[in-house]
Amino acid sequence: MAPISEADLRLVRALVAEDAGIELDEGRSHLVEAGLWDVARERGLDGPEAVLARLRTGRDPGLRRRVVEAMTIHESSFFRDGHPFEALRDVVLPALVRARRAERRLRIWSAAAAAGQEAYSVAMLLVDHFPQVAQWDVEILGTDIARDQVERARTGVFGEHELRRGVPEALRRRHFEAVEGGWRASARLRRLVRFEVVNLAGAWPRLPRMDLVLLRNVLIYFPLDLRERVLERTRRVMADDGWLLLGATETTIRLGARFERVVVGATAFYRPALESSGVGQV
Repeated sequence: MAPISEADLRLVRALVAEDAGIELDEGRSHLVEAGLWDVARERGLDGPEAVLARLRTGRDPGLRRRVVEAMTIHESSFFRDGHPFEALRDVVLPALVRARRAERRLRIWSAAAAAGQEAYSVAMLLVDHFPQVAQWDVEILGTDIARDQVERARTGVFGEHELRRGVPEALRRRHFEAVEGGWRASARLRRLVRFEVVNLAGAWPRLPRMDLVLLRNVLIYFPLDLRERVLERTRRVMADDGWLLLGATETTIRLGARFERVVVGATAFYRPALESSGVGQV
């Protein structure tokens, strides 16, 4: 079967840019086609051409939403990259726990959560290293644009290959139980997390004041103006003494958002700059 045409690729790229703010590389045509095949199989259609034909009618908003979701990146893993989670464990979370001792409340946002690996990783850190917050009001909110990913995250069930990527055997025994289809996060972890559909490029729901925001490896897919808007909105939902973690190749520099860069070991965090800006070292 012939690959989809340039006109079809332009259509999909335009929809994804308009609805999700994501700029798809022209070299990702094979991924676009793979995503369309996934949608075709879900909908019982003959293939990408049938999906695109129905999409062009404009009479199926659910199909348009599903096509856009199928084009987004869902790559994630437990304790991804290692050193950011060491920094969270050794510096950031201890600082937040000290600062929130009086109110005994902690809010954390994993803002591009995929199937929830990042949110569950933070939950494991809290359970294993901060027993004093067991009686606190703690919530880790995981959000993603893709409804199927959010539904997966809510189940807390992960495949064998997913756990092998980042979860040592000791952690698996402590925090997961074998179920049909894989391994399920313990009830203790699931009580700490909540997952919702949020499109960072669209309207945001009302969010609580966030003490820690993990916004990793998503800004790189946005155009410059959208990056700036997302960072400004993120700042507005953060506590004044909160912490922001971006992906290793992402930065707030020259994006207009008022953040101070703070280096913790091998990881750069960003904190609201109230009176001055610069680079700090912890």
